Amino acid sequence: MFEAARIDGASDGQIFRKITLPLLRPIVMYTFVTSFVGGLQVFDIPYLLSSGSGGPQNSTYTLAMFIYNQAFQYRNYGIAAAASVILLIIAAIVSIALFRFFRERTSNKDLVGGKD
Repeated sequence: MFEAARIDGASDGQIFRKITLPLLRPIVMYTFVTSFVGGLQVFDIPYLLSSGSGGPQNSTYTLAMFIYNQAFQYRNYGIAAAASVILLIIAAIVSIALFRFFRERTSNKDLVGGKD
């Protein structure tokens, strides 16, 4: 594709915009989704750095730490389960939004087969 674009007279910027970026789209989407979900579930580093307290003014207190403390320190299993469901819903909504943002957009001309 790159060689064909170069033969057709495309510039470097056009090749990057029209060929390289669309080919990278699935990888970038996968990286965004997994990074976001991993960021929501971060537990070990803030817990170890703050000894489970969340640091000064709860600056490192994450949702995963909240779920852990509710379930295993305070024995509020219902609150921990509800927070876990909320975490799942947040991750699903953001993942769906990212999938929609990165989906390939086709015009009606591409679907019907415009005029030659």
